[in-house]
Order: sequence, then structure tokens, then C-alpha cells
Amino acid sequence: MSLKPFDIEVDPPNEELMEIARRELRETPEIREAALEELRALLKEAKDMHFSDDKEFLLIFLRPCHFYAESALKMVSKGTHGKGSRFRSNKDDVNSVHL
Repeated sequence: MSLKPFDIEVDPPNEELMEIARRELRETPEIREAALEELRALLKEAKDMHFSDDKEFLLIFLRPCHFYAESALKMVSKGTHGKGSRFRSNKDDVNSVHL
């Protein structure tokens, strides 16, 4: 089946893709599960960030960080605390946000 532009393939990855993920991203079932557990624990410890612990959501941050949970946490933090971020933590003063 040929995909058109912007179509998303939702079939499970084949063996070739799994090998590329293992080689280039360190993505194996064992590493993936360990990284998910570690990132969930780090997010739970971070009192200023409140995110879903949904597996698919967390994988969005873990994959580009090659499944290093601390790097993924930094990426999440940049999105919430970065300059001009629309996603502020609860402790930020609402009056200090400049639009």
C-alpha cells in the first residue's frame, strides 16, 4: 500500500525498522521500558512539572534523546520553563507573563 503525503502508517514496525531503532536510537523493548519507568519517576520527583505518564506521550521525548531519561526530562523542562513558553508551571506568577 502506497502512502500519500501526510498519511501516517500505524502498522507495527517491521524487523528492518526495529533494527534501525535499535542501532540508531538504542530502542529495544528492555531499554524502552526501563527509560519509561525512569522518566516517570523523574517527573514524579519534579514538583514544578505535571505531565501525563502515558507511554506514547513520554516516548515523544525519549526517542530524540536516545532513551536517556535525564535528557528527556531536560527536553520536557525546556518546553515548560523556556523563554516565551506557553506552558508555565504552577509557581509562575501569572502577572509576569508578557503577551
